[in-house]
Amino acid sequence: MRAPGRLVCEVTRTVEGGDHPLLLGTATHARTGTAAPLVHAHRAFGTHAVLDLRPRPTIADHVRACARRPRPGPRVPGRNGRGRP
Repeated sequence: MRAPGRLVCEVTRTVEGGDHPLLLGTATHARTGTAAPLVHAHRAFGTHAVLDLRPRPTIADHVRACARRPRPGPRVPGRNGRGRP
């Protein structure tokens, strides 16, 4: 099997979860495989090994980026609260 694992479930309950249903169930069978697990991190799907190789900004990079952003000026009350009539 080319998957990290497999579950067979019996749906025991359906719950409304906002704009989609949430299915709750009981696992009736479980099996493990040899493939790396699929993960979602940093807005991308991959495996742990691929995500470790992906370059990520350091905290110092984040601080420098925030320091370069111009600060908004003071708000002057107006009809819309942003200084514009």
